[in-house]
Amino acid sequence: MLRFLALLSSYFAAGWLGLRMPAVDAHITLIWLPTGIAVAGLFCWGRGLWPAVALGALLVNLTIGSPSLAVAIALGNTLAPLLAVELLLRTGFLASFARQRDPLLLLLAAAVGMLISAGGGALSLLLAGVIPAAAFASAFLTWWLGDAVGVLLGAPLCMLILAGWRRPGWRELREMLAWLVLALLFGWFIFLRSDSATGHLPLAFLPVSLVALAAMRFGIAGAVIPSLAFSVLAVFGSATGRGVFALHDAAQVPYLVWAFMTTCVVTGLLITALQAERKRMESTLRESEQKLRGLYELSPIGIAMTDMQGRYLEFNQAFLQICGYSADELRALDYWQLTPRHYEADEQRQLEQLQRTGRYGPYEKEYIRKDGSLIPLLLNGTLVSDRDGQSCIWSFVEDTTESRRIQRQMQAVLAEQRAMLENDLIVIFRVSQRIIRWTNRAFDRLLGYQPDELIGQSTRVLYPDEAGYLALGEAAYPLLAQGLVYRAEHQFVTKTAEIRWVEVSGAMLDLDNGESLWALVDVSERRRSQAALSQAKEAADAANAAKSQFLATMAHEIRTPLNGVLGMAQLLLQEELSERERRDYARIILGSGQVLLTLLNDILDFSKIEADKLQLQSVVFHPAQLLAETAALFAELARSKNLQLEQCWHGDARGRYRGDPVRLRQMLSNLIGNAIKFTSVGIVRIEARELALADDRAELEFSVSDDGIGISQEQQALLFQPFSQVDASNTRAYGGTGLGLSIVRKLALMMQGDVGVRSREGEGSCFWFRVRVEPVAADDEAREQLRDRGGQSDLPQIARLVLVVEDNATNRIVVEAMLKKLGQRVECVEHGLAAVERLSRLPRPDLVLMDCQMPVMDGYEATRQIRQQELARGQSPIPIIALTAGAYEADRQQCLQAGMDAFLSKPVMLKDLQAILPSLPAADGSAPHLTGSSP
Repeated sequence: MLRFLALLSSYFAAGWLGLRMPAVDAHITLIWLPTGIAVAGLFCWGRGLWPAVALGALLVNLTIGSPSLAVAIALGNTLAPLLAVELLLRTGFLASFARQRDPLLLLLAAAVGMLISAGGGALSLLLAGVIPAAAFASAFLTWWLGDAVGVLLGAPLCMLILAGWRRPGWRELREMLAWLVLALLFGWFIFLRSDSATGHLPLAFLPVSLVALAAMRFGIAGAVIPSLAFSVLAVFGSATGRGVFALHDAAQVPYLVWAFMTTCVVTGLLITALQAERKRMESTLRESEQKLRGLYELSPIGIAMTDMQGRYLEFNQAFLQICGYSADELRALDYWQLTPRHYEADEQRQLEQLQRTGRYGPYEKEYIRKDGSLIPLLLNGTLVSDRDGQSCIWSFVEDTTESRRIQRQMQAVLAEQRAMLENDLIVIFRVSQRIIRWTNRAFDRLLGYQPDELIGQSTRVLYPDEAGYLALGEAAYPLLAQGLVYRAEHQFVTKTAEIRWVEVSGAMLDLDNGESLWALVDVSERRRSQAALSQAKEAADAANAAKSQFLATMAHEIRTPLNGVLGMAQLLLQEELSERERRDYARIILGSGQVLLTLLNDILDFSKIEADKLQLQSVVFHPAQLLAETAALFAELARSKNLQLEQCWHGDARGRYRGDPVRLRQMLSNLIGNAIKFTSVGIVRIEARELALADDRAELEFSVSDDGIGISQEQQALLFQPFSQVDASNTRAYGGTGLGLSIVRKLALMMQGDVGVRSREGEGSCFWFRVRVEPVAADDEAREQLRDRGGQSDLPQIARLVLVVEDNATNRIVVEAMLKKLGQRVECVEHGLAAVERLSRLPRPDLVLMDCQMPVMDGYEATRQIRQQELARGQSPIPIIALTAGAYEADRQQCLQAGMDAFLSKPVMLKDLQAILPSLPAADGSAPHLTGSSP
């Protein structure tokens, strides 16, 4: 609110003062500062304050004209700043004028935005009869220039204030005031004196230099404050016939004044931006120099710069430590005094390389230290130019004393290792050109030879056949030639023709003469152990494969009903649905959820599938309804790909069969999902028909056809196999686990049916499966439905008080809504301790639905305390029903042991709650106590 009032009052005050400044004619002012205030306010405080601008413009214009004219002009005065601010925001304008483009962006925004105010204002004056049609162009131009200059003069100063102007120090403030007084004197001399001696137009632009100096010294404040002061003086002087502009053609005076004002402010802002960019670049350069200097000084590698005569110009501390000289001593020396004479030829070659390529090294040499010792070094260098354009050499010098010491140590270690090769416990032999040159005693003992008996023989004697000999040569020697180690298991033969498995490891010693070193490890016993464990390993692998297939299949099956739940839920959230549509969508969600629940329950005994012991359901289903419900699951997905989804039952609309609709829906869903996945344009058709009827059994054929990519004859051989897909490209493009069709095939076979496909590449596909079902007559279906209802009424007749103990808010809402739908009164608490406290008060509930896993106190402990409380008070036990996500027998037993009476697994079904309520005791507790039931 304060910002609104501030913007409104400042706009009105500036407008009121502007109207009292001398004008070009009776209606258009030479400079209109409120536009600058409006642009700055909306840019800094947000465009949401435009009503303040509109109200201020209306109030200002009401002081000089009719209400209708004031409204029209105020509209333009509001839209113009809004357009200018929009342009500034879109172009990335910075109010700090820290870049050269910011003054130009402000100039562009002022020029474009003020077209609206100028056009609207001039048109309003024309329509109101204030100006003739012949004066419209002049009025438009004058209005536009006045508003645009007002933005250039007013917006930067207001932005400076609103953006948090750094308050200058007293010394700087005194300097600014002194400069301002000097500027006002110049302005009075140039713009307000009536002496004809000042009537030289070039004098009018002398203040521009003063603005430039002020901008360089004081920044944005130095650019905008003097510009505004000079502009006001120029306007007053020109309007009153004084100053340099008054001595020229009166028609040109306004344009001269506008040119002067624009030049002043834009020049000042550009210089401010240039100063800011220069300071930013200088700061960045200083930071970079500091970082490089820090790296230069802290580098562990010696760095030095020399001229082309070898004199040292710069060097870091590491280079001084390498040479052993002080800085002053080193500057008195040159590169050649540190170099031993026997390196002269090498140095000449490095200099030639430097002149040819601009670089030298890396190469190894030595320096002569101050104490006369030699220090080994590794040098690299590059040719550069100094500030004067003279060629210099940067050299990077690494002390290799430590690395050479490590190299000598490594050679000593290698010598020790070579000695170890002669150890009797290590089986080793050396070969040159596949001729045995040396064997150690362990090798001779392993293969049953006398010492040196194999020396000079071909390694062919070590292999039981020619194939083994050639195989090792082809596999090993290419690796050895690359300096790699070869390691593999091979069969060797002993002197007595006994076959032994050995692990062979080989490495090249000398590539020129093909000498290699080999080590053997006898793994015959390990091989025998591995053979003994092979059968166990195969069994474990089979178990792992079954587990992997189980996990993949379950993930695939669960996604299908989830598609129905999520898809229909999204449709339910849409507006303008009929009650029938809502009920249909809710029914599909319920059906999909029941399918999902069924699949989750199957996880508990999924091993039956692998053992072909999965039990199929035998319930009555309607093929037409089955097709419609399954198609509805994928309707949203098909629409998202612009596909047409059709379904048709080619049979008696009243036809009913007994089978497993859940598995049939699952099979169809797999085929439909694949069809939509592999179809980009066209139709996906779902069809079903009865093929044959004999011996009270019917054979139904379900098919899903599409206009997708099709499948070649070669690729069709991969279908219906677990984890197989058409090809790698389809895998990348469409994803999938490759289990869907294998699941369809397995279920079809369990239903005494078959599966197949008809397809050509590029012409779409048609997947079908056939199952055997039992036809159901209409009277049989009616009796079954009556038996399923069991004579129960839809809602119980007795309203009871039920206490729901559940920490999850969603579960509480679901259970409470179900109970109220069944005519019960419901109270809810969030944890077990609250339930214990509630049962200590009257009236006592008739039933407690208790969650097991809760914060503060779980359901098991709460039940135990409730039973202890009842025993201590002599109260009859209240039925407590467990509500839990656990579905195992151990979960049920834990609930019963805690004192609960029955067990309901989540998700809770309405029919399960309805089945419990009639068995509850009456409110006086006379009915029998509940017994536990299995999940």
